[in-house]
Amino acid sequence: MIRPFINDNLNSRLNQKLTSGMWKVKWQTPILGGINPEHLLVSKDRIVIQGSEVWQMFDLNGKAITSNSFANGNVVLDTSNNLIYAVDNNSMIEAYDIGDGTLKFIVDGFYGTKYHRTFLTRTGNALICLSNEQIMDAHSSEKPETAYLEKQNIGGNIQTDDLSIVTTAVREKLEKRNSGLTYAATNGGSFFIAYKDKIEILNEDFSTTNALEDNFTPLALSVDDNSNIYVIVLTEEDKYALWILDSSCKKVSEFPVQAEENYFPPHIGFDGSVYLFNTRMITAVNKDKVKLWEQNTGFTHGAVCLEDNLLLVSEDKYIFAFDSTGERKFVYQFENEIASTPPIINEKGEIFVSTNKFLYCLVSEELK
Repeated sequence: MIRPFINDNLNSRLNQKLTSGMWKVKWQTPILGGINPEHLLVSKDRIVIQGSEVWQMFDLNGKAITSNSFANGNVVLDTSNNLIYAVDNNSMIEAYDIGDGTLKFIVDGFYGTKYHRTFLTRTGNALICLSNEQIMDAHSSEKPETAYLEKQNIGGNIQTDDLSIVTTAVREKLEKRNSGLTYAATNGGSFFIAYKDKIEILNEDFSTTNALEDNFTPLALSVDDNSNIYVIVLTEEDKYALWILDSSCKKVSEFPVQAEENYFPPHIGFDGSVYLFNTRMITAVNKDKVKLWEQNTGFTHGAVCLEDNLLLVSEDKYIFAFDSTGERKFVYQFENEIASTPPIINEKGEIFVSTNKFLYCLVSEELK
């Protein structure tokens, strides 16, 4: 699955390297006005801009293919099944063809519009969705109290009705947490959820295998390939911190975080570095509680961790790469625009990034 923060681990690891040399524009193409780009999803032959309420799809040459609205959650690319998932205004999960953007089917989630679809993934024929309760009345003093993790088997031969709603879907699992806002990530068949005062590791049957209980409120979650867990929390002392837990859910490290943190999920480098993003600062730490480096920055609109242990960052009108010592390397500068999404490198080594007006493809002079 391809999603904001790259993968289902939400760790922003991108299995690509940055080519050296001067970078220039290979092509640029206008995007929909008012889309407000936030994330960029790049597959072998498609680029999807996720905005605040609209997504737009392009081919790798910048040709616009289609666009559509969505209501909550994130847009997800399922390249194994050639589908794009998004959630509509009724909190129903829509699946679009990744080739031409036509609607293929719709799956209803538990309790409809009362729940926000915060995390969505697919394993085989099973769609797995975390839904957080949302208060429909903006003036209400009520707070969200429940979250559901559900698994629906949509079948190998999907059947739909006249409205494209799947009729073959069977709800196989449903887990409720009286938890308030809940966060989720996956790795290797396990599910990791964090909510008020608890972090759990669940197996494929949604049974809890390990857990940690403490006094805290989670604010962001990611995991690495070894199922270590990284959580930004607000502690009972009203202090902000990064907690690192091992694969058995035991806390192994804690690092203070500034209160004005923007709460991206912790970015986890291939060398084990953990990157924390303040509005105008990046801090790199490791699980041994060592601050590796810290750099003042402009406004950061996103970043990815690369195989060559570089952190590639969209910072104001620049793209920079930070090395393992925190040294900033210039990659590209926009003339009169600001990069609005993380920069994404594809298999050819090209960089894709969006501003509020254009989608760009950048290429190094050393790429053949």
